Amino acid sequence: IKGFFAYTDADLRDSLPKAIYHLKVREAVADTWDDGRPRLNISTEVVSGDLAGQFGPRHTWSLGDFEGTTADGRTFKRSAADNIKTLVKGVMAVRAGKKLGLTDASDYGAGMLAEIASQIQGDEFYARVGVDKAGYGRIARIYAITDPPKGMATPPVADDSFTL
Repeated sequence: IKGFFAYTDADLRDSLPKAIYHLKVREAVADTWDDGRPRLNISTEVVSGDLAGQFGPRHTWSLGDFEGTTADGRTFKRSAADNIKTLVKGVMAVRAGKKLGLTDASDYGAGMLAEIASQIQGDEFYARVGVDKAGYGRIARIYAITDPPKGMATPPVADDSFTL
């Protein structure tokens, strides 16, 4: 075991290798960015395979308009409408057809994200995981557990019928 101060940035950047993983939502929290925009953060865990039980990447959905600059200096804009579409598509894939109860399905704000957070914990999905420039894992694409990407072996489905 290394001493506390002997760890380097490279030592601390443990992330999953680039691949497609069977993940579950370990924790979901709704909060806000420093500028007040609502966001939904999820922490994941690998469900199956050799890395089962290992922490997976975190993922964030944001609401509202946003302008920023990439690491290589390019500016970009994300409209509120685009962020809503990304949220809906991602959450629908994570939920994989399970009913989502929302008080007001057209009020895209902190309240909606808190309701979603309370309902998606434990949900399973597939995700294409990549590694960002800083060496941290990131979810590049989410697939419903009922609609895995091509070539992905799906977990067996228990058959509760019994015949002799």
